[in-house]
Amino acid sequence: KSCFNRVQYKPDNLLKTHIQYIIDNASTRKVIGKNALGLSANRIKSYITFRNIIEQYEQVIGHPIALTEITIAESR
Repeated sequence: KSCFNRVQYKPDNLLKTHIQYIIDNASTRKVIGKNALGLSANRIKSYITFRNIIEQYEQVIGHPIALTEITIAESR
């Protein structure tokens, strides 16, 4: 965070950038049910859908989402 606790929106700090990195670097499995490395095609589609939802939400709130802004609520 910068002066007055403002969040800096750098490309490497954004949630959308990290989701895109996962999509770009995911090798897909060729045979379902084998012990192969990589993500299934459906899992990659799920990441793409998640990225699109995040992009739409960023348009609504008017700024990108930085990873430093994300907090996890405590469960009781």
